[in-house]
Amino acid sequence: MRVAVVGAGPAGLTAAYLLKISGHQPMVFEAEEWVGGRTRTIRLDTGHHLDSGAGWLAGFYRETLGLLEAVGMRDALVPIDLRSCAFLSEGGKLVRVPTGPVSSLSFSLLGPKDRLKILLWGAGLVMRQPRGDLGVDLRFDTTSAEVHILKSVGRSAAQVVFEPLVSALYSGLRELSAASVRSFARALLFTRFYSLSDGMDSLWLRLAEEVEVQTDSPVRRIAAPANGGVELVLDSGSARRFDGCVVAAPITRVRDVIDGVDLPPWVDSVRYAPHVRAYAVRSGSTQRAEIHPVGGEEDVVTVSRGSGGWLWGALPQGYSAALVGAAGKLALDLLDEPDEKVGRLLWERAAAVDPDLFGIDRCRLVRVVKWPEAVPVFAPGHLSNLASWKQAPPVVFAGDWTRAPCIEGAVRSGIEAAKVFGRA
Repeated sequence: MRVAVVGAGPAGLTAAYLLKISGHQPMVFEAEEWVGGRTRTIRLDTGHHLDSGAGWLAGFYRETLGLLEAVGMRDALVPIDLRSCAFLSEGGKLVRVPTGPVSSLSFSLLGPKDRLKILLWGAGLVMRQPRGDLGVDLRFDTTSAEVHILKSVGRSAAQVVFEPLVSALYSGLRELSAASVRSFARALLFTRFYSLSDGMDSLWLRLAEEVEVQTDSPVRRIAAPANGGVELVLDSGSARRFDGCVVAAPITRVRDVIDGVDLPPWVDSVRYAPHVRAYAVRSGSTQRAEIHPVGGEEDVVTVSRGSGGWLWGALPQGYSAALVGAAGKLALDLLDEPDEKVGRLLWERAAAVDPDLFGIDRCRLVRVVKWPEAVPVFAPGHLSNLASWKQAPPVVFAGDWTRAPCIEGAVRSGIEAAKVFGRA
């Protein structure tokens, strides 16, 4: 079968790679000039690159790690330590995030009762979900994470620990399904973290070598006519016919151009949360730290800083860098602002979070990255909707929004999409 794949991110390239192995003829269409989607790596100089979207892989990413093995890239994995350098900032005072049950007993931002509640909640999570592999317990899916966390550990623990850590990566607790947050909390409890030596997009660049990819090719219409097959209309106006199609672009970008495909009504409510980041580099050194502020989710600003080695990518020796990130309403407000204004505003906010952050005026390089669709919002009920959704050719959907809001979710969705078409 000739199968079109719309989107050259982890989901689309995984699907295309496996379709080819199964004897099909995939052709990938990517709207941007690069492949890798939200794993994009910005290469700044020899030995210096910035992973502008997803910044790490985890030990429970079994399918992603399997892909690395399959294409001979297992040696590209570089272990990184995100636990020992994690801090919470309360009014500019940094407090180390506990790395395990023992250290949590002396966590100064919470009282003894709150610490015990978190320990008991974590123990219950492990008992209910023994395997930390992104499995979900749908009994918690109709409840918001905010309601669940407040009921389980109390308001202090929710505001001090859960809200800062969750909202920076995904969305505010009130927007998320409790089942989704529990799934990630369980998976992250004991996992290890890795980067890729040549950038987070290096795996997808490698897969793109195995299949036909057309970049800078936005798709303006995806139609499934009554007489069978799929028709794609490109930005140029040209039309292409295929036997099937995997739609692996963010659903918010393509749902208005799909014709003749019966999508469940709930798909219209799927949305993404934005992230905005400013990356700055200077000569010298600084202490390694990942800092999350204790405060409201509407103006979340996080700080990652470190010296030569790794900081959301490869950083040359003799230099230090910081990556300041915004999520929530602040990120939404900054999407349309000029980059220079965004960089300075984020740095001002970050200085209140991190008293040791160096000034942006002393930096040799400043780069602003904007992701309008950084991560899908797994709202209450979303996982249950996915569980009841049965896909079939000729048009099949993939992407993190169909599985889990991370690289591994995208990869698993690509695997599942390829399986729908079977062997040629």
